[in-house]
Amino acid sequence: MADITSIDKTVARKLGAEVEAAIKTVAEKYGLTVDVRGGTFTENDYTPKITLKVVGADKATFEQYASWYGLTGDDFGAVFTLNREQFRITGINTRAPKFAIKVARVKDGKGFKAPTEAVLRALGREVKPEFI
Repeated sequence: MADITSIDKTVARKLGAEVEAAIKTVAEKYGLTVDVRGGTFTENDYTPKITLKVVGADKATFEQYASWYGLTGDDFGAVFTLNREQFRITGINTRAPKFAIKVARVKDGKGFKAPTEAVLRALGREVKPEFI
């Protein structure tokens, strides 16, 4: 690859993909997953947003706290339809008072936060006042 003389969106994306591939080997060595999404860049520098996570941590947290929200540990990974799109439950955020359920759109994997009440209704569960 030729030397980079300035950084633009295309270059930043290419660099992000290569950084992710390079870090992946080290992350796997320690039982982690790596995700490089976005970041910031100027004409002269690029700062990627890198996230390293413990494999299975989201599932363990979900199973531990699911009952707080009217869900069960088995609901992790459940697919439901909301606003004519399919979503998969990917985690839980215990610090979020309203949008506590982490979901990913099935068609592209994009992550979102969903209100507990909407997820319960989509799964066909009873919505109790303490879960709202």
